Amino acid sequence: MNDQREEYLWDRSGPVDPLVQDLERALSPYGAQRQVSREFLATKPARGVVKASSCAPRWIFALAAGLALALFASRRLGREPSGYAVKGHANLERVHAGMSIEASAQSPVVLAIGALGEVELAAGSRLGVVSTAKDKHALFLERGRLRATIAAEPRVFQVRTPAGVSVDLGCQYDLDVDAGGTTRMRVSQGRVAFSAQGIEVIAPAGTSCEIAPGKSPSIPVRWGADPELVRRVAQLAESNELDSGQVAWARELDLIEDGSSVWNLFATARSSELRAILFERLAAAYPMPAGVDREQLLERQPQAMEAWLEKVRSSWLWQTSLSGQ
Repeated sequence: MNDQREEYLWDRSGPVDPLVQDLERALSPYGAQRQVSREFLATKPARGVVKASSCAPRWIFALAAGLALALFASRRLGREPSGYAVKGHANLERVHAGMSIEASAQSPVVLAIGALGEVELAAGSRLGVVSTAKDKHALFLERGRLRATIAAEPRVFQVRTPAGVSVDLGCQYDLDVDAGGTTRMRVSQGRVAFSAQGIEVIAPAGTSCEIAPGKSPSIPVRWGADPELVRRVAQLAESNELDSGQVAWARELDLIEDGSSVWNLFATARSSELRAILFERLAAAYPMPAGVDREQLLERQPQAMEAWLEKVRSSWLWQTSLSGQ
């Protein structure tokens, strides 16, 4: 212990030693509740000399030493290794924030994301580790493909790409980044938020979407959707004004089979007319939560939207049973 830390032991004027602080908390129930006088502090012995108080039994010091040793041991034994364990790579056993990993052209590699799950990086793919913090696990898929299987609190795990960011909401999904940076996502379980250019869509199991660099994400559509449906959904999302054909088609979208597409169109629509049409359709099927009104939802206030989404997304659950691996 250096001279500055010794100051903390006498009058708390020096920097805090974390181990001493833990020991103080552990022993605080047994301490006397009294102030130490300035006169006493003025008479403290020279550094390096510790005098036991005549009113403190020797067992107190033995107990303190034992507790300090136990705390130190529990810290060392209970601490999880930092970074992520790697399986299947010839030269790496663990990666940390700031490192990159590239799977060989012959075989994939697997990263164990702590207790949250794992990420399988396909052969020939390249991945960077951005953060391994307990409350924020972040990767960067530079190129290639990965499959993330994660069981965590929403928004704790994310994968960035040259085009946008996928944010885990408790799920399994595949990401594919091509040579131009365009990112395609396919969700097998749960939900994933996919965002770019200030726009976020929610993709549930059984849907897919994509982002091109510099663009906002496409509206998620169900697997195997008719190409005409995909084209019309994209047109609605990009339109500032609707023609009569688009108005009619927006009123015919299936709220069950294509419910997530309807919600995402409402949440991201450029056209106020489209937003109003989709709101009326959704409101007829899903009552607004207590404390949430029409104006808040038409203005797409975040808290109101999140509360309503919890009701609307109940109709998306059918997709989970239809989604394969």
